[in-house]
Amino acid sequence: MDYNHSNIIEDVRTPGRHLSLEERGMIQALHRQGLSLRAIAAEVGCAHTTVFNELRRGTPERKGNRGRVPQYTAKRGQKAYIENRKNSKNFGVSI
Repeated sequence: MDYNHSNIIEDVRTPGRHLSLEERGMIQALHRQGLSLRAIAAEVGCAHTTVFNELRRGTPERKGNRGRVPQYTAKRGQKAYIENRKNSKNFGVSI
């Protein structure tokens, strides 16, 4: 029997799953390389809107016009995700 079209071997991200810290790290690295939202999404295996929302979630607001521009970090995105998740009705449910 030929299994060329089997999806068992491939490591495909299932839709609807929350981003892991590893996937957030991939987003951070690819964003710093200057890739577009759609290119990052193709690498991670999620929608480009997910990447956009994650970048917005993990980037702090700019407090003034001077100094460095705040950048996205995966740890900050994970921390914001956990804080937002605490307000969810399914917080105790394992993901």
